[in-house]
Amino acid sequence: MIRTTWFFILCALLPLGCGDGGGTLSGTVTYKQKPLAMGTVSVVNDKGFFASEVIQPDGTYRIEQCPGGKLKISVASLDPRDLAARAAEPGGRNPPPGATAPAVPTGDAAKWFPIPDSYADPDRSGLTVEVSGDTKKDIALD
Repeated sequence: MIRTTWFFILCALLPLGCGDGGGTLSGTVTYKQKPLAMGTVSVVNDKGFFASEVIQPDGTYRIEQCPGGKLKISVASLDPRDLAARAAEPGGRNPPPGATAPAVPTGDAAKWFPIPDSYADPDRSGLTVEVSGDTKKDIALD
């Protein structure tokens, strides 16, 4: 009888703290109040679960199937000229014929501007979010 009672108590508590609680994380990334035209937003939780998505040319991002709970955020924006040069090198990231190209920042390269490298490291960025269901998080970089 006692074991059965504990079983039902644990089942009742699962939705409160043991479930993933994930969802969709979306928002706009700005640097000094200017939308970031290209790059990636990534999140990682304390268990090492990682998700990432490309920033759209208008500065928006949307990470589907984002893990729930407290997450560290990183934002990277590599110079698109460097990415193009790496892809063109022998052994670069050009996909084989018929394959889909890997996700790289999209948009007008003329709109790209650098951001501090520290934002690309989730442990140094100082950016966090609590995700539960559909969560909106605008990321304002200074």
